Amino acid sequence: MAEPSFDMNLAHRWFGVECNNQGWGLLENQDRRDEQTDELIHLAHAACWHWLQVGKPLNHVRALILVGRAHAAAGDGAVAVRYARNCLNLAKLHAGDLTDFDWACVYECMARSLAALGQDEEARAFHRQASEAGEAIAEADDRAVFQDGFSAGEWYGLS
Repeated sequence: MAEPSFDMNLAHRWFGVECNNQGWGLLENQDRRDEQTDELIHLAHAACWHWLQVGKPLNHVRALILVGRAHAAAGDGAVAVRYARNCLNLAKLHAGDLTDFDWACVYECMARSLAALGQDEEARAFHRQASEAGEAIAEADDRAVFQDGFSAGEWYGLS
């Protein structure tokens, strides 16, 4: 295979960022059509793959949050939980690299994924953990971003 005429690491980073940003844009769209949900899942996996090529564990954790959330948004709870658990395990391995915002998002990913699977008791526990972690985010702007996202989207009847 011939060497590309561009910097592969820069390309991976560019695609990782672009796929991530477009994926989150679709995830936040409450009026998403079915084909957009499919696109969201493709973008989430693409972002994750590109970050696996050049990113650090923190990039992988953040990418897995999007993958888990994308599958939860699609109503595919079993797949969402698989990625959310991988995310939680990786986060625990690299706990020192995560911010307070990241932890709140990891817990939210677990909560939404479990809710999509119908595992309400465990989902409620992670929902409480995410809520508490969200309230403890030190940076006011980050806290507001988290809380806006946390209060939106599908919770599959979780109360």
